[in-house]
Amino acid sequence: MEVRFESVTKKFPMKKGEITAVNRLDLTIDSGKLVGLLGPSGCGKSTCLFMIAGVCQPTSGKLWFDDRDVTTLSPEKRGVGMVFQNYALYPHLTVKQNIEFPLVNSKEIRKQLETKLAIHNKTGNGKTKLKEFVQQEVLRTARLVEIEDCLDRKPFELSGGQQQRVAIARTIVKQPSILLLDEPLSNLDARLRVQTREEIRRIQQMTGITTVFVTHDQEEALNICDEIAIMKKGILQQFGNPQAVYDYPANRFTAGFLGGTPINMLDGEISDGKFIAGGQVILPDVPIADQPVTAGFRPENLYVSENGTPRFNLEVVEMYRHGGITVVTTKFDADNAIRLVKERSDNMTIGDRLMVTVAPGMLYLFDSNGAKIWQQ
Repeated sequence: MEVRFESVTKKFPMKKGEITAVNRLDLTIDSGKLVGLLGPSGCGKSTCLFMIAGVCQPTSGKLWFDDRDVTTLSPEKRGVGMVFQNYALYPHLTVKQNIEFPLVNSKEIRKQLETKLAIHNKTGNGKTKLKEFVQQEVLRTARLVEIEDCLDRKPFELSGGQQQRVAIARTIVKQPSILLLDEPLSNLDARLRVQTREEIRRIQQMTGITTVFVTHDQEEALNICDEIAIMKKGILQQFGNPQAVYDYPANRFTAGFLGGTPINMLDGEISDGKFIAGGQVILPDVPIADQPVTAGFRPENLYVSENGTPRFNLEVVEMYRHGGITVVTTKFDADNAIRLVKERSDNMTIGDRLMVTVAPGMLYLFDSNGAKIWQQ
């Protein structure tokens, strides 16, 4: 199911005035996609999720599911399933009972299940009863998330990753048209986060459910999402394929927000078609009017070379190992350091001088407002 925000704004009243959590958002999430809402705390990503769920309604604008206006539709009529940050499992119930809970306790879902059962019995000439049909649905879903061996356990007997799978199973057993995940991996340790995010991707691909995934962890979003939406202070900054957004950021915020090792930012100016920083001509031929600018280039896009433009003459001042790579901090001038990422096997020591250039197409120039105005 497609989800479409049409000029949606959400404001919350405060003791003095109001706060705008989401500001005139236009965003289309295609049917069957896994889309990540990404940004720092307070950027509005969870508010977007809650508006899709119907927990809160837009102050203005419209929200559409396909061609249906759901702006004011109650949550139980939206066909949306949501997995919360804390999983919200019932500790006194078994895994099986947790998964079947919405099937037997929601009148709306029970009605849908009865309709499905009637079709099942009619087309299959069967006489399956509702209780048996519920158990079949529970087992089918448990197998999908690979927890069928845990059905008789209580939540406290499960690992964090298994609890997460139970929470997902309890949600998708309802066969929602849209699945919402609110910071679903934040309670897991690093190893389980990687494993569980891969499981989420597998489950989403197998079910084909339109899924919206809220996280502040860019690595999660970049690794499992079909598309990502970067937000800042309630305003959409950029939306698209994760790798495209990473390689072609629309502005300084997006460029700086994404990346495991912080992007290098070098303040300078355009003068007579030249980009000058630290008293040096970094780029000799830039088709931009004279103005202050900031150059951005990622550490992994720098390489040692005596040729190429731009070229920096740098002094190694610090190094640290990170798995199979080395992050090298170099001195450009008295006010600016430049980081680059090298293979661990490279021989390099503090005090070495390097001639370094930027990979073609991977240097960005931003104006004083942070908008990208050039990329080479």
